[in-house]
Amino acid sequence: MASNNIKLTSPDSKLLLYNPIELKDPSDAYLESCFAAIQQNRYTMDSNILLQIGQSNKKHKEHISHALLYGILTDMNNKAKYFHDLLLLNGTNLSSIISTLEALIIKNWRRIHDSVRQQLLWLLRETLTANIDGIDRLYYVFLRQINPHEQCLDLCETILELLLAHPLFLKTYPEMMLLTIYTFLSIFPIYIRRRSQQQRQIDFILTLTRENIHCIGRDAMRLLTQIGHIREIDLFLKHLSLNTSNDYLPKILLLQTEPKYLALPLSFDLEKQLQFLLDNCRINSQEKYYFEWFQSQYFNFKQHPDSIYLCSHIIRYVCVVCRNQPNTNRVTRWTFISWLLTQLYNYQQSLQQSLMSASQTASNAAAFITSSSPQLMQINEQIIQCRLAIYYDWFLFDSNNLQQITNEFDAQLNSTIVGYHLLAISYYHAKQMLLFLLHTSENFIVSLKPYIQQNVARLFMELFQRMPILNSQQLLQMFTHDRDTYQRLLTTFFSLQSSTTTSVPMNDEIILINDDNNPNAVMPTTVDEESNDIMIMPVNTTVVPHFSDDEEDDDEYENRASSLNMSDHDYDDDDILMINEESKASVDIYNTNILRTDFPFDRFRSFINDRVQQMALAYSVSMNRNRFSLLTQIYKQIALSLSDKRPLILKTQASDPAGPISSYAMIKFEKGSDKFQARLLTMLDEQTIVNGLLCLWLLKDSFQNRLLPSLRVSQSNKNNSILENNFRDIPPQKLKRSIKQLPIFVLFRLIKDELQNQTVYIKLLQSMYFFQPELAYIFLYYLSTDIDDSKTATEIFEKFAHNIIKLSSSHRKPPIPPAKMPTYDQDFIDFIHEILSSCEQDDTETFLYLFSFVYRLYSKKFLNNIKLIRLLLHTINHSELEQFMCDILKHQLQLFNSHKLYSIVDQTLLFPPNEQEDFWKLLGAHDFVQNDYEQLFTNIIEHLLNQTKSVIGEQRLAKSMHYTTYRNTIALNNVYDILKTKVPTYGIVCCLFAHELTSNFSEKLCLLWHEQHHDAFWRHLERILQKWIQRENDHTEKKIDYKIGTIKMANENGLKYILQHLEILLQTKNTVANHNKMDQDELNDCLTIDETVLNIPLSKATVKALIGCIHKHDQIYSENKTFIDRFENGNSILPPPLPAAAAAVATSVTTTTTASSSSSSVKRRKLDTKS
Repeated sequence: MASNNIKLTSPDSKLLLYNPIELKDPSDAYLESCFAAIQQNRYTMDSNILLQIGQSNKKHKEHISHALLYGILTDMNNKAKYFHDLLLLNGTNLSSIISTLEALIIKNWRRIHDSVRQQLLWLLRETLTANIDGIDRLYYVFLRQINPHEQCLDLCETILELLLAHPLFLKTYPEMMLLTIYTFLSIFPIYIRRRSQQQRQIDFILTLTRENIHCIGRDAMRLLTQIGHIREIDLFLKHLSLNTSNDYLPKILLLQTEPKYLALPLSFDLEKQLQFLLDNCRINSQEKYYFEWFQSQYFNFKQHPDSIYLCSHIIRYVCVVCRNQPNTNRVTRWTFISWLLTQLYNYQQSLQQSLMSASQTASNAAAFITSSSPQLMQINEQIIQCRLAIYYDWFLFDSNNLQQITNEFDAQLNSTIVGYHLLAISYYHAKQMLLFLLHTSENFIVSLKPYIQQNVARLFMELFQRMPILNSQQLLQMFTHDRDTYQRLLTTFFSLQSSTTTSVPMNDEIILINDDNNPNAVMPTTVDEESNDIMIMPVNTTVVPHFSDDEEDDDEYENRASSLNMSDHDYDDDDILMINEESKASVDIYNTNILRTDFPFDRFRSFINDRVQQMALAYSVSMNRNRFSLLTQIYKQIALSLSDKRPLILKTQASDPAGPISSYAMIKFEKGSDKFQARLLTMLDEQTIVNGLLCLWLLKDSFQNRLLPSLRVSQSNKNNSILENNFRDIPPQKLKRSIKQLPIFVLFRLIKDELQNQTVYIKLLQSMYFFQPELAYIFLYYLSTDIDDSKTATEIFEKFAHNIIKLSSSHRKPPIPPAKMPTYDQDFIDFIHEILSSCEQDDTETFLYLFSFVYRLYSKKFLNNIKLIRLLLHTINHSELEQFMCDILKHQLQLFNSHKLYSIVDQTLLFPPNEQEDFWKLLGAHDFVQNDYEQLFTNIIEHLLNQTKSVIGEQRLAKSMHYTTYRNTIALNNVYDILKTKVPTYGIVCCLFAHELTSNFSEKLCLLWHEQHHDAFWRHLERILQKWIQRENDHTEKKIDYKIGTIKMANENGLKYILQHLEILLQTKNTVANHNKMDQDELNDCLTIDETVLNIPLSKATVKALIGCIHKHDQIYSENKTFIDRFENGNSILPPPLPAAAAAVATSVTTTTTASSSSSSVKRRKLDTKS
């Protein structure tokens, strides 16, 4: 009864609000535990220690970073100190912190404490000020929280103030600028009505809109119509509609808005629930309950009147982004939209009824409704916006771009088919929608009226042919009582006469619709400027229109490279660089601060020729696609000036310790230090170094975004757009496009194509690498996507790596004998490990992709490399592990071979348990583990059961108090799981009997083989005992070469281990046999007679010889007297002999095993699985 009085309590949290039945959020619990560890003085917060941890201990660095984040969010008084320590620990790379904040905000924004929200906004402001890498990801998460409801207006105003205070942020991240414009255009109907006095913020967004609307597309125009009552917007729309001669407006309307913009007004949870409803809700059976729940969560118009502004955005998202489900049992998109419109109509009717009941007479009520109800006017406006969201694409239908194959997906039909089905659902919908189509086509854009009406007419004809659920006569019958409307509809949309095809007037001039690198390449003028110059580029300017990422041409590089060809008489710098002591002592050359400011050309005039300087300045201010061609010419001019340069011959002494190199990128040295300069000058001349820094300054925007492209929400049907991607699902063409969007791609392509200057370009890339180590894995990523020939990719990358490795290895002290100097291959593997480690810290998904690529590129060099395997195990999660296992099973990837695999297993024994389990799953997926298992597992079992053979050593045993007890438990369990499905072999059985009986491994395996492969197991045991007895009775000094494991048993404990195994096997066997062969009466009789007789599956001679050996050891006999007496008096029952053919096969298999173990080149074979 006392249990009934238990009162549930909410989890304690300083970050989130919980109800009594909720569990603590994992991100909340993790941050709190990290902060508690600091409070308990497990980590010190001294600045020097933080720097040391940041460079050496990745795990502690991550824990401390998250603890500091928790302190920022919960401690308002010390937030500045925590943030300073966070930057001290991580620098500008806060990728793990931003990932944690993303997960926390996406899942829990609504229940975050108000004080924590203020701290999050403070943190966003500080990261903007500090120019943190990846700040665009954090900003995007905040941007998605600005939705059309009143609670988000404060956040909207805060973001606006933040953008006004940091105007360079949007220029640095052009994509964020476009997302910001669309978000604020969608929120402005509420924001302007509630915060109309904020004119400065409104002007700021409108200015951005005027300059960038061409990059967003047609839905930006749809949003502008909602706020057309604003004077500035009204003037801008009139300006666009009246100046159609220069094609600016038609091209905006032709550009379809990408799904990422349409999802912005929807919160993450709303988008997730909407996708779930359309994918899982069944017609009739679940429709009512799903819709009622959705209405209570998001469409409670009476309690939240501002939620009516969500309807048009949801409808637009459903029409364009979502697709028709092949399963007809699911709710269709038009059913959901029809229900949503019905809710709006019902709310409109209830509002009218309440207003009428509030007045005394019907006439007063009518006057009140028409003049004194802003709320009713708002819902009427939103109903119109919902209809426009449905039929917006009808006005801009392009029959020339329609898919001719009916079964293929067509974006135009996908968005327009919803409105067509709505016409067939109900008479009321059809009539209202037809009137809306008619009036809107006549008045939406007067100058484009014929074009819009003809598009609707063509679409009606297309839909009537493809889906004959309606015809024009059915639609016209609704207006038989209204002859004027009937005639207008007939002549406008349903005229049987074929009208001549007219198209949008187009000039010879080309418009730049979108640009991946900078969407502000060509901007429209403001209202005050001349209208004839809007968005028009000269005829002789070569620009490729680019509508979306998926439509980009794969040969874009060639088009850009040939667009601006410079003359052959380029500037030649005849000056030979003379390095004097003054220039050598200047640390400005190595000061990476110049990469964040204007490049000091005056200071480096002697290193950079005038032609390069002019083109670099032109590139820095250029804002269009010609930047790629200009960048190509810069590289070519640099190659001409560097073709005859050589590095200085400087003698340096080896100062690094012997062994593995700590860092090939020399990150342990300050870039202005003497050691760094001295080492770099032994490899590169100063002119190459300076030109490399110039290239980094020009390419500073190439190192901010992730490399691996994201899958679109509309294509992958994910819950939201922040989910992790499986790189195997990304099409190869999209991978190629992802690297082509980066300016650094131009240099990579020159390295590949211009063989005569390839060495110069590689030296330039090497000089850039020492100041920007990320270039190494970006270069690897390029090789994986753009070069199909693996041999060519290998040669190019090894040319890049050779001098870098040679530079570091030349400063390494020689090892003290008997240690050996690492070979070049070992150094190359360490270099790859350093590159992948850097990539793993920056971008986990790209790391997994490059890891797989490296093992495919160097299929044999990296096998059994414990460093790379440990890095992979430390990174992957469960789903990624399964994907790698599938790759191995499909023979697309190989991580291990059988050569000295036992040493790799031995090194994994100190791994965490989860990493050990993952290691064995990856190992077990390889074919050689399942097929050639005898020799492999004989060596592995020997090292696992015999601690003296472990390379771990006593010193490593002492470091972990649990190592002695549990060091081999996980490994042995996995070995057992593999061997339990195999047939016993001579070598493995011998290895088991050569060691002490263990209950968790050898006992289980022997009993299993004893039951499932009885005859084969005991035949192997008979041979083992015979050879062991022969060895025991051999008194000559000459050692006899026996089979695997036999000599291992010839020690003082060999007889003891044999008796342990025989006792457990024979006792179990007789117990099972007696219970199987006797009925209850015989069993009762046997209890009174003799139950000590053992049935022994060994020959009498073997038993007799073994007993003779036992009696020679009195201590062993006395310790096991009972069992030995029973064993001596037991019955010998030999297993049936093998047939002649099977015996020959067994003999040949054993011989092959012996030969393969003694030969240097192991020949693989498959074991006969038949007993």
